[in-house]
Amino acid sequence: MQRLSTRPVPEDHCVVCLQDDPHDQDVDPAAIAQTRRSLELQLQDARAVLEADSAVLTAAQQRAQQTDFLAHSLRRQLDAQTRDLVAPRFDAIADASARAASLRAAIDSVTQLRDSWTRAHAIARDVRAIKEQRTRATAEKKARTAELAAPQTLVTDLGRDFNTMISQLRPAPWIQSATIDPSSYLPVVDNVSFESLQADGGAS
Repeated sequence: MQRLSTRPVPEDHCVVCLQDDPHDQDVDPAAIAQTRRSLELQLQDARAVLEADSAVLTAAQQRAQQTDFLAHSLRRQLDAQTRDLVAPRFDAIADASARAASLRAAIDSVTQLRDSWTRAHAIARDVRAIKEQRTRATAEKKARTAELAAPQTLVTDLGRDFNTMISQLRPAPWIQSATIDPSSYLPVVDNVSFESLQADGGAS
């Protein structure tokens, strides 16, 4: 905002609107008096409003001070009345809080132990299942071994009987032993296979 005091204004001109000042013959004294009276009435009204507002403000400040004093007094009375009632319970509250914390820690420990036992039971269950599988596999292996051993035993018995028969017949003096091949189930004479005997015509 520009300062009017430093503004260049021609003589006999208004410093605000820069218009010519009115001449004395152009001024109406009655209008000026009427305007002055109107302004004075407005000023009186403003002063009355200001005085009323000041009175209201003063009364409000006084009530605020009285309210603050009353609140402070009530607070002191409340502190005095509740001091003997609340103070003895502080230790109980602290003890209860400590017990609650201890119980929470115990619950956490039990929860961890329960989880450990759950995992241990699961591992034990898996171990039992593996042992059962191993037992079944061992039994099956024994059964398979027995099944495989039965033909071998039969072949061994046949070979022994065959050797006995050959020894009793003595078809040729050069025959020393006779048995049954456990792989081909064919006769073997003096460690010579049946195919070789047929190829040689039955004699070496």
